[in-house]
Amino acid sequence: MLGRLRMGVTECIDKYLQLSASAFTRKRNKINIMGKGKDLWTMHGKYRSESLVEEFRAAASEAAGDADALLFEPGGLCRVFVCTQSKALNTPVLLRSYTTADSVDGLSTTDVKIWEAARATSAASTFFDPIRIGCQEFVDGATGWNNPVEAVLAEANSIWKDTPSRIQCLVSIGTGKSQFRDFRSNLIEMKRTLVALATEAEETEQRVYRNQKNFGVGGRYFRFNVDRGLEDVVLDEYEKRGDIVTATEAYLDDPRVHALVTDFLQAKSPSVSDLALACVFHAASDVGRGG
Repeated sequence: MLGRLRMGVTECIDKYLQLSASAFTRKRNKINIMGKGKDLWTMHGKYRSESLVEEFRAAASEAAGDADALLFEPGGLCRVFVCTQSKALNTPVLLRSYTTADSVDGLSTTDVKIWEAARATSAASTFFDPIRIGCQEFVDGATGWNNPVEAVLAEANSIWKDTPSRIQCLVSIGTGKSQFRDFRSNLIEMKRTLVALATEAEETEQRVYRNQKNFGVGGRYFRFNVDRGLEDVVLDEYEKRGDIVTATEAYLDDPRVHALVTDFLQAKSPSVSDLALACVFHAASDVGRGG
């Protein structure tokens, strides 16, 4: 919404709240215990994917004038990619608004619609079913890139030879640190996977922070991630937005975070370059908050 549709921040927040309220429409009645149990055991999404698609298409129609507008935008002012994952190969995939030499098993990312890309990166296991684009099925990218900041750097290096000199600030924005709840089923392997995702996100953050000079962004890399208060907010609990606001404001009031924000504002030059500001937003994991 920010990069490809060029919506304002406030507009994006309003649209996201609207989308959240509409998208989490259950497939089954709450009293259909057997059906819900089957969905959980087979890892089928418990919410109607059609509702999510309708909201994505409406947003594209409103902002771009075409519900089926393509993600690809030749000469676009802001290069954008979203992270998803091939269901068959269990490997991370990037869907881009710009061209590269990569393709996904014959699928040209220049043919992907905005709503398809949004749907692919939000196909969180147990919440929404996978999506088929061309001959491939995709699931939520959090299971491959829960913290995609290194992917941002890799993409920049593939586009420009002088990437470090072009980056004014690299900003990574998380969705809150995790504390996973116990499952009320025997999906032990899924729980292990999700716990690993939280670990992976923080390990990536620490690795980039330690090596920021080697990456060419020394003193220009900033990570913001609410460290407490969101542990019990899961992906479909949109009605807890008040808790999210409260926890975020408390985080920003922390003197250490306030100092980091000040450093960021001082580092951010008013001039504009090809890659002035790289922002990484992480999808929340299925059960708890992703890093």
